[in-house]
Amino acid sequence: MFEDNLLKSTFISGRFPPRPADQSKSSGINQRSTFSNEITGFNGPQAPRPHKVPPRCVPCDGGGSFNPMLSSTPSSAIYAQAEISKGQPDYSQWLLNPAAPAVVADHLRTGRSNNLKSNLLTDRSSGVSYMDQALHQALRNKLRASILTPPSKSNFPQTLGPYLLVNPLEGASTPRVSEALELPTQCFKAWSPRLSMPVVLRRVLPERLEPLPSEAYFLARQFCDASDPSVIQLRDVVPVDEFGDNSVIFVYDFLPCCYTLQQIHMSDPAKSSGELPPSDLLPERTAWMFLVQLTQALRFAHQTLNRSVGVLHPSKILVQDGTRLFVNCIGLKDVINHSTMANTMAELKARDFVALGKLMLGVIFGTPLAMKKPTQYLSILEQVFPQGLPNLLQDLLTGTLSSVDALVLATANHAYDHLSTICSVNKYQERQLLRELENGRLFRLICKLNSVVERHDTRRLDHREPEWSETGDRYMLKLFRDFVFHQVDQRGAPHLDLAHIVTVLNKVEAASQERLCLVSRKGERAIIVTYADIRHWLDTSFGSLVEEHRRSLFEQQMVQQQEQQQADAENNGSGVNPTEAI
Repeated sequence: MFEDNLLKSTFISGRFPPRPADQSKSSGINQRSTFSNEITGFNGPQAPRPHKVPPRCVPCDGGGSFNPMLSSTPSSAIYAQAEISKGQPDYSQWLLNPAAPAVVADHLRTGRSNNLKSNLLTDRSSGVSYMDQALHQALRNKLRASILTPPSKSNFPQTLGPYLLVNPLEGASTPRVSEALELPTQCFKAWSPRLSMPVVLRRVLPERLEPLPSEAYFLARQFCDASDPSVIQLRDVVPVDEFGDNSVIFVYDFLPCCYTLQQIHMSDPAKSSGELPPSDLLPERTAWMFLVQLTQALRFAHQTLNRSVGVLHPSKILVQDGTRLFVNCIGLKDVINHSTMANTMAELKARDFVALGKLMLGVIFGTPLAMKKPTQYLSILEQVFPQGLPNLLQDLLTGTLSSVDALVLATANHAYDHLSTICSVNKYQERQLLRELENGRLFRLICKLNSVVERHDTRRLDHREPEWSETGDRYMLKLFRDFVFHQVDQRGAPHLDLAHIVTVLNKVEAASQERLCLVSRKGERAIIVTYADIRHWLDTSFGSLVEEHRRSLFEQQMVQQQEQQQADAENNGSGVNPTEAI
């Protein structure tokens, strides 16, 4: 028979009074209440406990003969009951894993594992408690794309103005002329210490050699102060001299895992031949969704900023998560061409509507030819789509529709469909967030538990006494740690059940009055406690660690002050000025 001297300590003996010689063993263990079934929502009836048994902790002094992994109900009876019923199986009974075999190490005999037989749950669907795998992978990809590392070999400067860790986003070593901006540009990804997030640095080479006037920077500040969900926000405009020319850096928000409309919808070389299969067009619902989002960008630029967009080109419209559109490089042409703009603002705004019609035709047909020959492709669109969308695009191309208010009214019916889609996505993401909300709370609970369990007392002078973590409440927490993380199956192999770990930790956090059985590592004693006891012991033990930590910090500060005072006294006694000594 194994002996556990720790369970014979004053802590255990004082907590559990000995049983008189003429009193039989308590039946509280064998008649304990059935554990609640989290899957079916069933709670077994509470069995009456003997009045002489302590209400919170019940010892089981079976001398190693009792193992809480054994079920008091024969498994054959449950199988027979499920087969005879021929209906809904009875989930009120629990099938417990049997005891660990004798060949297994004693410290693996920890607690009980509440597992229902898998064939009794074939007709029930248990909801998952973790984030959807597709969304989880998408978020991980965005985080991975946002990570900035110093480039190993790069011909570009690693710092541009106040921005660090500069990485090129394009393969070209020199700026290339942008078709939409009509200027040589080059893109970099960098880290902004001021914003504490990654940003995109777009290097622009203005045509004139003189620096930008102060009015241009004032206009850039107006763009930086305004924001809208449909555009990539401008953050800063900085002239740099690291390239040895008159380059100007436009700083925009970094959008991870995004592509341009041209890359996604207009990069098929087969469609550039001029043959247009009507069955290979963009779905009408998606086209309306794109048009509604681009209308919002026009409304923001024309009404909020009182400026034109000027960059409605497929290479400057970013797509994220399939159908989410963002207008990029807004305000760049206005700042660069601030003093040389020959056209009036009304003419520039009117061009935006024509550019919007051409852009929608190019996206629907998936070819840049539709933007160059809008009349020909519009006649084909009228044969495939209902009259609503072709008529609206015709009004945009001919200039009949030239105000934001009229465009908003024309797309209002489909804007509600887009709003419904956004609300559905918001609800879906909120549900996924709620599944992950408890991770931080459980993580803090695990940190507390591991800070207490099996902690060595390096400051203790008398090493003849047991360790602090091996006595009192800390020893009970050690057994609880084994109950949570060191479960084994009937063959003695590690039993890894994340649902068991999460469920138990949640009950501890909630200080549940539900009971559980803790078994010593040698298996000779079993103790019935509640999750509220575990919570109280953990808070008390961790609180003592926090108090000792604060006391140690105070002592360190006092020692530093004393050393500083002694140093000052020595300097004053020797006639040396402390400032000169430094």
